[in-house]
Amino acid sequence: MSAHPVSALRSCFDSGRTRPLEWRAAQLRALRTLLLENDERIAEALMADLHRPQVEAWVSETGFVLNEID
Repeated sequence: MSAHPVSALRSCFDSGRTRPLEWRAAQLRALRTLLLENDERIAEALMADLHRPQVEAWVSETGFVLNEID
């Protein structure tokens, strides 16, 4: 029989696998910087792999993720 859901979540948190809010926020800020600094390379890769035009790549991929981070 499995543990109660709250107990399972508490156990996961207590194991240290989750991180403090500030650590997660710093990771999101770093991801935002990475996306902005590499947007042309990302668009080129999406064009090469998926034949996705640059504007579509920005709207549906990079811009979407940046919006979620913000």
